[in-house]
Amino acid sequence: MKIKTMIKWFKELPPDYEMCFSEYTSVIVGEDSTSEEYFVVLDMPIVGMLKNDDTKEVRFFTEQSEERVIKQIEGGKKWRRLE
Repeated sequence: MKIKTMIKWFKELPPDYEMCFSEYTSVIVGEDSTSEEYFVVLDMPIVGMLKNDDTKEVRFFTEQSEERVIKQIEGGKKWRRLE
């Protein structure tokens, strides 16, 4: 997805909204006519962003990232692609 598309979408939202990446799935409980489907949402709140000027990529990282890695990113650790 291009940044300009995200900016367009973000402009349509109130500025006090929280941002999360979410995974949606469903679980079926029961069998045949007695089965019921439940929907499950796994939220991953965004806590930071990494930018790579060489590859022109931006990556968001979430609360589910390992705490040690989050602290390194917040501390300004430089990241690069493995060759």
